[in-house]
Amino acid sequence: MKSIFGRRKTEIKEGVIEELNRYIKEKRIPREDTVYCDMDSQYFGNVCPDLDAAKRKGQYSVSHKRASYSSEPRLGQASLRIDTELEDKVRRKKKTFQESLFEIIDKKGLTDAEVYRSADIDRRLFSKIRNNTHYHPTKKTALALAIALKLNLDETTDLIRRAGYALSMSNTADIIIRFCIEKDIFDIMEVNTLLYHYDQPLLGGQI
Repeated sequence: MKSIFGRRKTEIKEGVIEELNRYIKEKRIPREDTVYCDMDSQYFGNVCPDLDAAKRKGQYSVSHKRASYSSEPRLGQASLRIDTELEDKVRRKKKTFQESLFEIIDKKGLTDAEVYRSADIDRRLFSKIRNNTHYHPTKKTALALAIALKLNLDETTDLIRRAGYALSMSNTADIIIRFCIEKDIFDIMEVNTLLYHYDQPLLGGQI
């Protein structure tokens, strides 16, 4: 399969689409089985597994679609230990998305130009991110940067979580990106070709 984005022709290797079809079928979780909340997504991402069970156990309370920590556990010492661990995570200072991003860039010895070109994002946007510690990127920008930096799945999850995002197994685009990361597909054009094939939003900002 060949696609043309901008000035560059991109070709997907034979068999990749078939493999990706199987991967999507295997990994997809029905949307109704995935529970979302915005409980401190800066630290925990935006997916709260089995929130109903947590509510029954008294570990969380929900108000206006927002999950919040309950300080009065009802299941004895075990729940107290879990609640304390969650409380410690909330209190612990975390790096912002911007701080984490440029720490990774420095460790990899990359230049700004190498990163924003590989991510296919505008130089002016990249400059905004560099100059604002608390800049909040879109999810597609955060993922484009993760792809450009060739981050593994855990590293990608950690980076985008600092911007308040998570990879959902009920979202086709997220499953495709997860597949690309696991298969070491880090060419943004190749990733976008796969996204385009499934009629999904593309990463970056120059296409």
